[in-house]
Amino acid sequence: MHALVRNLGRISKHELLHPHSPEEQHILENLLDEEKLRCAKIHPLTILTAWNSYKLGHSIRNESPMQWPVNQTVADALETAFYKSFSSCVATNKKILIAIDGSEEMIKPVVDLQQVSARSAAVAVALLMSRVESSTEFVLVSDSVSPVYVHPYDNLETVSFKFSTSECACLSDDASNPMEWAMTNSKQYDAIVFFTTCATNGGNNFNEAMRQYRSRLGRPSTRLVVVAMTSNNNSITNPDDIYMLNVVGFDTKAMKVITEFIR
Repeated sequence: MHALVRNLGRISKHELLHPHSPEEQHILENLLDEEKLRCAKIHPLTILTAWNSYKLGHSIRNESPMQWPVNQTVADALETAFYKSFSSCVATNKKILIAIDGSEEMIKPVVDLQQVSARSAAVAVALLMSRVESSTEFVLVSDSVSPVYVHPYDNLETVSFKFSTSECACLSDDASNPMEWAMTNSKQYDAIVFFTTCATNGGNNFNEAMRQYRSRLGRPSTRLVVVAMTSNNNSITNPDDIYMLNVVGFDTKAMKVITEFIR
């Protein structure tokens, strides 16, 4: 199943996906079968990457560029498979805050997810969490923090719109706004996950804000995860704090690490 999803462009290039052909039917049967997706343990981010890549009609790999005719029925099936694949994800049953960087830098591509922007990947995670977890809240972070209400019945387009900004937003230099907002509103979380483009400056302020949050709300073991989605070798979380995790880049493996860390 993984190989099938990964090679849809190549299959189309060799003209094996004609409308109403047996090959098309075989692929549709696999993509639309929720049980097969669950058994194959295909993560929604894997489907999202394949969907974004396939509907574009060409690859972006410089060493071996490739073009293919897009079978719209298959493209639509990938969209459906994206939502169906949520059933393979297991809830942590923790109370979580998902904070997403609202700056324009989030339109940059994720290092380890071909043809997926940082914002699209973060929004996909938000949608996934809204469907899998029972107690997750979401905020958009710029020079201020705005709650975003994501519902399990939302689709990716709707959630993307909710996280879009009408004007250029600049991320605060210390990036501590999510913790400050949580303290101000007395929000009790087991984990705070911040999706941003890269590890920003002001690590001392960032770590101090997390220390204050834990102290004021009496939650000494609240986890903090900072995901630098477009890669940066710097880390702003305290390496001596066992309840802090700094992730550089982002893919399905990183998401699994984050989930296990929170659990």
